[in-house]
Amino acid sequence: PIEKTLADIEARVDFSEELGELDIPASRKELEIVRTDLAQLREGARATRLAREGARIAIMGPPNAGKSSLLNALVRRDRALVTPYAGTTRDTIEEAIEVAGLRLVLVDTAGLRETEDPVEALGVERSRREGRGADLVWYVYDSADGYPIEEFPPNALLIANKADLKNPDAGHPISATHRTGLDRLLEITVDRLAFAPPQVPISDRHALALAEADEALAGALETLRPDIPPDLAVTFLREALWSLGTITGETADEGLLERIFSGFCVGK
Repeated sequence: PIEKTLADIEARVDFSEELGELDIPASRKELEIVRTDLAQLREGARATRLAREGARIAIMGPPNAGKSSLLNALVRRDRALVTPYAGTTRDTIEEAIEVAGLRLVLVDTAGLRETEDPVEALGVERSRREGRGADLVWYVYDSADGYPIEEFPPNALLIANKADLKNPDAGHPISATHRTGLDRLLEITVDRLAFAPPQVPISDRHALALAEADEALAGALETLRPDIPPDLAVTFLREALWSLGTITGETADEGLLERIFSGFCVGK
């Protein structure tokens, strides 16, 4: 469909009187079908990464909510330092567990708050960065302090800790100290990640090429409108074909081939 749309546009630019105007709705529909197929392939790339590396879970929330206690409870040892003082955690701490065949990389982060301490501020910024790159965020708050009024990341699962002391206003109730609600939390986490072993493993290089092709098709769809000359979509369509060609080998340049074969020892 990409090649067909590209050919239609180029032919009608050169022979508009003979061939007539481009059927923009039909072309858009074909490209949208391709984007749907690419989305399915990219999900396979995500599943491949999860199966190989595991899912990153960023444990975030305000200070003293019990984030470090939750990590310790799940790994069954005192991996993170726990004190009654806010700002104890300054850097990220990682530990991995396995649930239902899926590796979960738990990342304990510094408590989110405004601070004038430059070291703690660096930790808070690292926490936010970790949250942006995580597959899922566990946003932990203290039930006794009430529901936190702030905007959560779109990939956040709200967790109400210390639910044994006060019924939470919202979120999944747990007690890190007494280890209650943790099994259910892990079940919910695996469900939210929607992990399924990939039918066809997809490498990181192919995943990047699929993402680039999808971005190019999105650009083409932006320009394929009645009020915009259709030939403006040509560049985007060529970029999409190039990106997909790096997967099939049809457009591999010397630089790409050098990167691919750099890991092989030939003649040694």
